Amino acid sequence: MYQSESLYRNLQAAGDMASYDEHVKQILSEKRVLAHILTGAVPEFEDMEPDDVVPLIDTPAVSGIPLDPGMTGSMIIGNNTENTIAGEGTVTFDVFSSVLAPTRLIGTYQKMYVDVEAQKDPSPGYRIVYRGSYYDSRMISFQKDRDFTGSDYDSLKKVCSIWLILDAPKRLANTISQYELEGSAIYGQSAGIEKCDLMRIIVIGLPGKCPAESETPPLLRLLWTLFTTELTFEKKREILETEFGISMKPRIEKEMKEMCNWSEAILQRGVSLGTERGIEIGTERGIEIGANRTKLETAKALIGLLPIEVIAEKIGLSPETVSGLK
Repeated sequence: MYQSESLYRNLQAAGDMASYDEHVKQILSEKRVLAHILTGAVPEFEDMEPDDVVPLIDTPAVSGIPLDPGMTGSMIIGNNTENTIAGEGTVTFDVFSSVLAPTRLIGTYQKMYVDVEAQKDPSPGYRIVYRGSYYDSRMISFQKDRDFTGSDYDSLKKVCSIWLILDAPKRLANTISQYELEGSAIYGQSAGIEKCDLMRIIVIGLPGKCPAESETPPLLRLLWTLFTTELTFEKKREILETEFGISMKPRIEKEMKEMCNWSEAILQRGVSLGTERGIEIGTERGIEIGANRTKLETAKALIGLLPIEVIAEKIGLSPETVSGLK
């Protein structure tokens, strides 16, 4: 059974919205989680088991690690999450790592660069796949004088950016999509056209509700379990242990209690605000209607902060009603 105390710690703290993004990145940087993402979404690893992929992953780097001096234009060892090119600014990757990917020759491997990005906003004002193309391009360009010198472009390593849409709209929910470069003949019959998989973009839309174990790829169920607010931590731990072989030993009971107190305070503040807004209507009938409305408004505002069943119990709505507000 794979054990990860740091994964347990970050799952416990993921309810703290002030540091939500950082905890998501820390969870995704777990090699065991990365191994599931690779085997579930990246073609090179589709015939492998996560246990066999874990040793092939270099130590992942998470955004916030300082940039090593001279990342471009010099040979350096290890991974960094920041990539700086003169005149092109800095790109910071969420979770960046190199991994040994199987090749067509049995028993041989080649280095691949992988970037995993957690995207909470499904419509950030640009196309995710376009940003993925830019990130892939940066991973290609920083290989100059790092993985090859001069004009030895055949030594370029494959790159792959993986985008997790945490709050995916219906059109993207419960999907895994892949984008690659493909050639086509413009004139004449060309025997030299081939698929170019040097750069790959993968977009994963997390399910909006609990996916049945038999009706969805294991990767989607794993990611939903990790990041949903509809499950208690104990239920998450049960699924991770029984279905994915990830066992966690809790050692931070104090932090867990503090997080529960924080969540309770946020909930009570939301209920109080809802009651005040209802009273402002001014008449007995108005108060009733206003209170009903603000219950729904309060519940909707708390989705993503607390488990559905907790919101329903505290506000006085059915879990089905709260779930329907998503």
